[in-house]
Amino acid sequence: MNEKKLRIFGPLFLFAFLLVFFYGMFIKGFSSALVYLSISAFYALLCWESTVRVVYLSRKKSPGIANTRKRLLFLAAIGLPVAFLVGFVDHFFSFKIGTYTSILLEDYGFIAGLNIMCSIIVVGVYEGVYYIQNWKVLYAESEEIKKINLTNQFQLLKEQVKPHFLFNSLNTLISLIPTQPNNAIRFAEELSSVYRYLLRKNLRELSTVREELQFIQLFLSLLKTRFQDSLQVEIEVAEEDEDALVPPFVLQLLVENAVKHNIVSEEQPLKISIQSQEGSLVVRNNLQKKRSPELSEKTGLLNLMERYKLLRKDHLLEITEDETSFRVTLPLIQTGVKTAVAV
Repeated sequence: MNEKKLRIFGPLFLFAFLLVFFYGMFIKGFSSALVYLSISAFYALLCWESTVRVVYLSRKKSPGIANTRKRLLFLAAIGLPVAFLVGFVDHFFSFKIGTYTSILLEDYGFIAGLNIMCSIIVVGVYEGVYYIQNWKVLYAESEEIKKINLTNQFQLLKEQVKPHFLFNSLNTLISLIPTQPNNAIRFAEELSSVYRYLLRKNLRELSTVREELQFIQLFLSLLKTRFQDSLQVEIEVAEEDEDALVPPFVLQLLVENAVKHNIVSEEQPLKISIQSQEGSLVVRNNLQKKRSPELSEKTGLLNLMERYKLLRKDHLLEITEDETSFRVTLPLIQTGVKTAVAV
């Protein structure tokens, strides 16, 4: 049942509950029936609506499943005074229609306690519905992330095994064998390590920054063999950020993207920096676009942005470009923060 229907049927349920378990026993005739039906209806409507307003205020303060404990503490802190106040209004209403001849503390205590019990029922119903609604959203987001992750994995493997990558790698290896056999062996080992990492991490949805840095060093060693000093990479990541999480292969994707779309030569070296900055990784490169850039489906960055929308609603991936540089800011996902995906 959605919450719009709860606003209609909830007070009716509370009315029936009060009438059956508390006030029905006092009905002796037509006049007493009118009195106690009025009391039950007034109590039910006022209790339900006042509690619902406190519930909505608590959600605004502490939304989501992760903040359930904070929300319940807020409900107790604000809801109890409201329940006592509503209990006084209920008691005064009963006094005015003649149920009580005087306002006594013990009568008020009974009605206030009854109101608190009914408020707990209302909170339980709304929190249950709220939890189910949020769980459905998280489940849908988890399924969406899995779908995007599979698309990314397929795209990544397709990019890595496509002919130009293999051609460049094998061509570099062949050129090293006659003149630099030791370097050729090292290059082949590094190429093997890159593919081993790709296969090992292919089913993971998140990796630690430390693992990604280790992998990017392997990948950079392949690129450095091809480009020598034409490719200059600076990595400065704080040690405390290395346990944070990022999508796998994200650094490799951004570095390869920079190499793909920019000139890399001795006259115009490509400079890439990877730095940690206020809970994020910033990957920046100088901008010197090729006159005839390679054809690209441009799905890598788009998929990455979509994944961050689902993983981190409060901090999204940012892409900025000016006349001299291209920068991507990757928010880090702290290991103590629960997300919609499992690592």
